[in-house]
Amino acid sequence: MYLTLPALQSLWTGFDEADGHRLRYSRATIRDEVERVGLTIEYDRYFFLLSLPVLFLVRVVPHRLGRRPLLSKKQMVVKSGGRLGKLATAFELWWSRVGVVGTSVLVVARKP
Repeated sequence: MYLTLPALQSLWTGFDEADGHRLRYSRATIRDEVERVGLTIEYDRYFFLLSLPVLFLVRVVPHRLGRRPLLSKKQMVVKSGGRLGKLATAFELWWSRVGVVGTSVLVVARKP
């Protein structure tokens, strides 16, 4: 089973509610849930590090202050391209192997 989930409950905002999320997970919380139902974790890592400061500044800070988000969801979904986009993609692929923190978590699990 492959899961990609929103990470870090401290990043919770109205965007999560609008996207139908019920919770943001840490690696530990999703690990506990997956193992509780009898699956074995093969791999679990955080990813999307580069979006962390952006998400924090344009979503979390305004949410905590009781204000509207600085950017709409439509404005947040922007196509990245060119050299910078390729560099960011390469960095995120590398980071997904290290995965100390990020805005999402990837879990690969299997039946024992």
